[in-house]
Amino acid sequence: MRSLRVSCDDSDLKSAVRDLRSSGYTNESISKEIGTRVDSCIYRGHKMSLESFDKLLEISDTHIDHQIVADDRYNAENIPKLPPNKQLSELFGIILGDGHIQNRSKTGHKTGTTTYFISITLNEEEDEIIDRSKHLLEETTNLDVKRYEKQGKCVRLVIHSKDAVEKFQEMGLEAGDKIENQVSVPRWIKQSEEFCRRCLKGLIDTDGCIYKDQRKNTYYERVQFKNYSEPLLKDFRRMCSYLGIRTVKGGPKQIQISRKHVEKFIQTIDPIKAKHLDT
Repeated sequence: MRSLRVSCDDSDLKSAVRDLRSSGYTNESISKEIGTRVDSCIYRGHKMSLESFDKLLEISDTHIDHQIVADDRYNAENIPKLPPNKQLSELFGIILGDGHIQNRSKTGHKTGTTTYFISITLNEEEDEIIDRSKHLLEETTNLDVKRYEKQGKCVRLVIHSKDAVEKFQEMGLEAGDKIENQVSVPRWIKQSEEFCRRCLKGLIDTDGCIYKDQRKNTYYERVQFKNYSEPLLKDFRRMCSYLGIRTVKGGPKQIQISRKHVEKFIQTIDPIKAKHLDT
């Protein structure tokens, strides 16, 4: 049985959001309060759940003309095909770094009960990376992303969809334990300079580290990538080489960008994690 969702009148919704913003809310705080991304509802026509709509009515205390419709998000034809592109390359880098894909029975559930999901777990303090990951997931799958606050200062972004999982697998991502499977970057990404650049951005913003190192009163910028999959480490080096960026071994399970190529890496890849270097 399909669940129900709400399609809001654009002008009423925008008016309610404007009133909330004038009283001190931001789009981000509204989204957090109602449990769905309000700007996606305003600018992309996304429908929200009945629960989110009720919460919006509660905090806005205003009339919003709306229609209640059946939720057809999980129909296969509503999830777009996944042609190779820049957004998918970056999203795959994020998933290879801090993501997980599952298409098997859950431990403790009844035999034959199978769960399909794509999840990304990130540091709660990295707001821009969280927003970017959520945007890429929504843009790629056309599905709403659920956000869960976890203990240990983590945020988990989740999509439950068999069709999305199968499409991601068709494009080269493996389900299950990434270390056990010794995952690698899909071949189609490694065959394009632009796809390599965007995949490296996803990898470094999740499993990477960018910082300033001081030696003899001089500060040097460092870029490191750490992962427990040997094929993924090799792919990281190969993609950097494809872009003319030199790498060196930085320690166990770690790749480091050559000091002379750090600036080129940051300018070419434009990682979110590099933005704090200027602060």
